[in-house]
Order: sequence, then C-alpha cells, then structure tokens
Amino acid sequence: MKKKLFTVVAILVFFNFLSCGTMSKNSGDSPETTNDWAGIYTGVFLSADGEEEINVRITLNTDRTCAVEYQFIGKSMENYREAAEQEFYALADKVYSVMIITFMDDDFVNAVQKYFDECKIIEGVIITGPFMDFYIEKEQGKTITWVNGSPRFIAPLGLSWQPFHRDLQVPGLRNVTIQAVAYNVSNFIHYGTVTWNPKRDTIILKNEGDDFFPLHCKVGKNTLELDEPSIVLKK
Repeated sequence: MKKKLFTVVAILVFFNFLSCGTMSKNSGDSPETTNDWAGIYTGVFLSADGEEEINVRITLNTDRTCAVEYQFIGKSMENYREAAEQEFYALADKVYSVMIITFMDDDFVNAVQKYFDECKIIEGVIITGPFMDFYIEKEQGKTITWVNGSPRFIAPLGLSWQPFHRDLQVPGLRNVTIQAVAYNVSNFIHYGTVTWNPKRDTIILKNEGDDFFPLHCKVGKNTLELDEPSIVLKK
C-alpha cells in the first residue's frame, strides 16, 4: 500500500514539474505571441511650427491591421473650412459657366465630372434644376442617397459643416442650385498592417499604397513610442 501511494505521489510530482516548466516557458512569450501590443494608444504632440496641438490615436488589432488617426485642433479647423468653401465657390462658378451653354446633357455631365475631379476637399455635389437633378460623389454611396426620387446628402456624415449652398441664376431656368459637402478634413485616417521586425519589442506599421507609412514604433508596457514624430502614446 505504501509502495502504491509513493508511486502515485511520484507521478503527481512529475506532472506538476512538467506543468511548471510549461508555465515558465509561456511566461517568457513575447508581446508578439501574446497580443499584448494590441489596443488603442493615444497622445498629443505639437505641429512643426509649435503653434497647434495634434491629437494622435493608433489602433492596433490582433489580426495585424492598424489605423492611425491625426486630428488637428484649433486654427487648422478654420483654415480647412475656408479652403473647402473657396473650393466650392470655384466649382460653382465653373458649373455655372457650363450651364449657360448646355444643361443636363452629356457635355454638361462630362464638364462637371472634370471640374469635380479637380476638387481636393469636396466629397459630394448635388445640382438641382427645373426638370431633373444631378449628383456626383468621390465614392459611390458614401455621401449621397436617394429619397423619394431625389438625391440627398446622407446624414449623419460626420461632416465638419453643413452643406455649402448656392443659387445659380441661369437664363431661362428656374430653381437651379448647387450644393456640396466636405468631410472633416482636419481628421486624417490611414490604414495599414502590423509587422514585427527582428527585435520583438519593435513593430512597423506599413501600407505600400500610402506614402504616410512606414511608422516604426517601440512597444512598452501599455505604451507605444513613435520614432517620427517623436511621441509616446499611452494605451
């Protein structure tokens, strides 16, 4: 009986030793294998001229995708609003110059498309007329939808401002208007993937099709340190 009891105890001690060995091995896992690096990191840094604060948020997902968001605070909002408004009125002037020659035919559509493609900030345009409405947008279905047979801006859009609006006094035509929307262009979002370099506490955020990347980051305990700009973000 004692012999059997000793054998059982010995087996239990042996398996306990193996279990401890496995735990010790797992406890040495890197953040890469434990996904400790995943999460949302935020911080604030100053612009190059030192006059404006910029919010930064980096989201690292366990599927090795990431999102880097920059939000300019203060004066930049006013500057972008002004730039969007100027772009809208320039577009409206060009559209009007076409309208006085032709309206809602192929030549009109092609001309408006050309002028719209030149816009850097405006995301969607709706032109209304006495006989039909016309719309155009950067990404299909992102800014405009149809309501009761007419194009309408999608709400909420997360836009910075209400749609720009201008009445166009076209000879021989009544109730002609042009409206446009612009996203909050003080917010920039870049999407990429997460890659580990040979140093396991360092990651690279990259996207071959985006000149914004790559970003080199050092992973700490609930922190993410960027090389450029030099900033430490906290989880």
